[in-house]
Amino acid sequence: MGLQKLGGETMRDKRRRERQELYELRVTEWNARLKLTDDLIGEMRSEKHQDTDNDLQQIEELLSQPRNEKGANAVTSET
Repeated sequence: MGLQKLGGETMRDKRRRERQELYELRVTEWNARLKLTDDLIGEMRSEKHQDTDNDLQQIEELLSQPRNEKGANAVTSET
């Protein structure tokens, strides 16, 4: 123990420091993973929003086209 104190750090202090460093490393890795996950979720939401906008635009275009009266009458007469 006398030699440990000469080195400036006891075995107990060394283990505590190493555990703290490992903990901090794990927290840093966890935060990086969380950020990546959040970024992916945000990207997916953005793409979904764009898809919805495209779908709405296509629906509006179809609704703005003139109706095919001949086809509409055939559908109603079959039912």
